[in-house]
Amino acid sequence: MSRIAFFAVVGTALIPSAAMSQTASTVGIYGTPGLIEMPTAEVTPDAELTTTFSQFADADNIAVGFQFLPQLMVSYRIQRLENFGARGTAYDGIWDLHFQLFDETDITPAVAVGLRDFFATGRTVSQYVVATKTFADQLKVTGGIGWGRLSDSDDLQADYSKSGGDFRWDEYFTGETGFFGGIEWATPIDGVTFKAEYSSDQYVQENEIFLPRSFDRESDYNFGVEYTTPLNFTLGAYYMYGSEYAFMLSTALNPKRGRPQGYVVPAPLPIQPRDQAARSDLSWLSTPDVETVAANALRSTLSKDGISVRKIKLTGRQVDIIVTSSRLQPAAQTYGRVARALTYVMPESVETFVIGVQNGAFETAQMVINRSDLERLELSPNGVRESATTFSIEDIPYPTDGFTEFPRDFPRFNWGVRPFLNVTLFSSGNRPAVRAGLAASASVSLSENLRIGAGARLPVIDGNTDNDNTRGPDESAYFTDFEVTLTRLSADYFQKLGDNIYSKANVGLFSSQWGGVGGEILYKRADQRWGIGLDVNHVWQRDTEEYFEFVDYDVTTGHVSFYYSGRGGFDYEVNAGRYLEGDWGSTFTVNRTFDNGWSVGVFATATDISGAEFGDGRFQKGFTIDIPFGWAIGTQTRRTVGDRIASTSGNGGARLRTPGNLFGTVDQFHADNVSGTWGAFWK
Repeated sequence: MSRIAFFAVVGTALIPSAAMSQTASTVGIYGTPGLIEMPTAEVTPDAELTTTFSQFADADNIAVGFQFLPQLMVSYRIQRLENFGARGTAYDGIWDLHFQLFDETDITPAVAVGLRDFFATGRTVSQYVVATKTFADQLKVTGGIGWGRLSDSDDLQADYSKSGGDFRWDEYFTGETGFFGGIEWATPIDGVTFKAEYSSDQYVQENEIFLPRSFDRESDYNFGVEYTTPLNFTLGAYYMYGSEYAFMLSTALNPKRGRPQGYVVPAPLPIQPRDQAARSDLSWLSTPDVETVAANALRSTLSKDGISVRKIKLTGRQVDIIVTSSRLQPAAQTYGRVARALTYVMPESVETFVIGVQNGAFETAQMVINRSDLERLELSPNGVRESATTFSIEDIPYPTDGFTEFPRDFPRFNWGVRPFLNVTLFSSGNRPAVRAGLAASASVSLSENLRIGAGARLPVIDGNTDNDNTRGPDESAYFTDFEVTLTRLSADYFQKLGDNIYSKANVGLFSSQWGGVGGEILYKRADQRWGIGLDVNHVWQRDTEEYFEFVDYDVTTGHVSFYYSGRGGFDYEVNAGRYLEGDWGSTFTVNRTFDNGWSVGVFATATDISGAEFGDGRFQKGFTIDIPFGWAIGTQTRRTVGDRIASTSGNGGARLRTPGNLFGTVDQFHADNVSGTWGAFWK
């Protein structure tokens, strides 16, 4: 097929189609929507988290991509290149953005724009505009125009004098251009797809600049076949450029999809109707120890939901109650389960339920519910929407006076074991560090406010034991010889200082790398979406071999932090201050949190440290992934598994993380978290 004939086929993407595609979008070998190497204009389902491994010629790629918005995918991949000229084996951290400008309609194709490797020296930098159209629900045709690496020329937009991590806005979508395209056919065999593409990537560096040649590029065309299993695993095999074979394995998870087997949780109680004639009867107030009797009845009712009663105050028309929950469930569901239980326990004359929640050491928020409204809205077609505007969330006054308290027994012991994963994907020049294994934790609470906690890790997989960095996010220097490592041993004191003001103090070993003393203070109202905090710590760097010894390095670090809980599950955080290398700067984080406890985010840090000191990558950036353990086993446990995937292990921009983040604890039962999960109130 000639090049002109090939693009004549691709040009039919602009011809109207009678029906839109019912076939799923696929990713290419670089982990973003694509054919094989060339991009398409499709997007993966909203919130899809994809992991892709591919091998072609002398290059291996591991990519993690997240469909952060319905139109926007963010991807990070580590590329390993063998025989890369004089450098030998080279590693490169590559950030890709893929944004769909227009979705496909019956008449028009989908159109997307993308930036590949936009934090880089330019070796793999490219930009593109691409269109994709579907015919007969089986055939997808793609055509696009590319710049840089996709320019069908030796215009690489490369500048090796620059350190990776530089924004180069004036160079994007400039210079020579090239055309690419291809087809994707969903065969009659279930799960099997055939792909063919015309590539505009000339592989100038691999085959002309750096010798020996990576492979013989004898053709512009690539062909492949993929098989997708019902469990969202995709296997691909390809014949590339007339001379080489390539392979790909990809898998996808989506936090928005519920567990097929659901969760093992007790069914909710129906709301108990009242005897209308008894609503004015207050004779029960003369019952001895009426509050204790009511609290004991509530304990029995709520125990199956993992909810316990801490305080209660009962008058003729109102009950104020403060509870704790031991399970990870939507905040609205906790309020709803307590409200249902109160309809069984409270006399008919009690018209107002004030349900407060204590999370950790803090009494954080309360929901005010009119009982008549609760009864009316239970079976109302618009009950979810009306209850969201009828029931209010307020701050719990400090201090809480007039309550009958039911203190827990102290000391209280808690322990657990979970898997851990820690990945540092270096931006270039070093091997990636991948550590996985078992993490154990134990704590003893001496009072409501004082806790002593310890943690240890046993690595089972340690992919980089020869790294000597000890101050950045990479902890591999502390995980040698697969030995148990003491990661934490600290005393933590939590105290509510006033209305909306929360504090903590820590002393001890905070992580495998740092020990010291410090504290944090937070202001956050229950009915507002924003909060502001300040943390200050003085820490000493731990020895890499002895648990309780330190090396000759200490630093005072601290940040002012602004938090904002946006709508749709998006949370934003900005930290500005001094980092562990003594550098000053700021970190911006965006997290997307889901009703089932999943959280996926991206972060970037820029400081005043020079590129030479920071290391190739210029500034720290990466993913954070937090998966509730119960999502895998079907129970609502509070334990999670996950960590950060960072693009550099440089010392600059490294922020201290101490036990017991205040905002995550305080905000959990505030209005911004309840509003996004209000339907769970009735579950």
